[in-house]
Amino acid sequence: MCYPFFVMKRPAKPSAKGEADRIKEALRAEVESKGVSLRELGAKTERSDGYWSQVFNGLVVFTVEHLFTALLAVGSEPSDFFRRYFNLPETTSRADGDPIEAAVIRTLKRYGFSPPEEVDSRK
Repeated sequence: MCYPFFVMKRPAKPSAKGEADRIKEALRAEVESKGVSLRELGAKTERSDGYWSQVFNGLVVFTVEHLFTALLAVGSEPSDFFRRYFNLPETTSRADGDPIEAAVIRTLKRYGFSPPEEVDSRK
């Protein structure tokens, strides 16, 4: 007797290359949304005219340095870029809205260190 069985494939895990390509495309959109051409981006970053075209078309390996260089050159705050990319809610105040920063501040206080704004207010 033969029993039919089904082999279920696991859902594909996101690959690092795929995620990097999506971030690269989001960066390209960010540059375009700021009204900066690739030629202007090259001038702002002291690169040749075709350099950023090569980066965005995969002829030059895309790095974190490319990401931050381009964001800062077009006047975008990296934290805002990533907040939009990951669709995270905007926070009104860093200390009140950023759980990581709040945890760091609590830890510093526990070990006797005061954040800079608290030190300044004591003077």
